[in-house]
Amino acid sequence: MRRWRGFWAALYCGALGLICAIEFRDFHYMIGDFFKASVVTAVARAMVEVCGLAEPLRRRRERASQGRDAG
Repeated sequence: MRRWRGFWAALYCGALGLICAIEFRDFHYMIGDFFKASVVTAVARAMVEVCGLAEPLRRRRERASQGRDAG
């Protein structure tokens, strides 16, 4: 469930970043470049979520937090 929620969140962030990158491309201070970078990272996260690479890390983090709460 979390895997697909993360995938859709990454797609949403990528689409929003793409729109902002197009809209702010002519502003100073590299605002458009910031949003272009956010699109790249969102696409990378979407690929990680689809491949399931983040799931073992989530399980490890959950076990660590449960152990910390019990101890």
